[in-house]
Amino acid sequence: MAVRSTQVERWGMYELAVVGPADGNPFTAVRFDGRFCHGHREVPVAGFYDGEGIYRLRFMPDEVGEWSVTTSSNIAALHDQQATFTCVAPAPGVHGPVAVRDTFHWAYADGTAYFPFGSTCYAWTHQGDALEEQTLRTLGAAPFNKLRMRLSQRLCLQ
Repeated sequence: MAVRSTQVERWGMYELAVVGPADGNPFTAVRFDGRFCHGHREVPVAGFYDGEGIYRLRFMPDEVGEWSVTTSSNIAALHDQQATFTCVAPAPGVHGPVAVRDTFHWAYADGTAYFPFGSTCYAWTHQGDALEEQTLRTLGAAPFNKLRMRLSQRLCLQ
């Protein structure tokens, strides 16, 4: 049975969860996809296995109005599941994803200019819980809208 949400904000996340098989190797043996439709427009979306027999599709609607989704799978229990939702106007201050505008500039999907202003936290994951929490509090009050991190581990050979 599919889990449905009836309203999603423009540029928010719609999620469809469908129960299917958990045996074998669902990560490689099961194909699970969806096709989101709005008017004559169709958007294919790859689904994924999320564990414990749950398969998910996640989608960010970019147009206000009625949307439908139909699943496709090589497993009968996951195939041809259908749901609908309404995409409503975004909350104030929500401008959508950022993309290149006019070759050399950035803008949100609604046309609002985007000016990247960021910081770095290269060693953040190696600082310990107390300093990580302090960093999160500090960044929460900072004007940054992007953050660069280094998440790789060093391999020590002896």
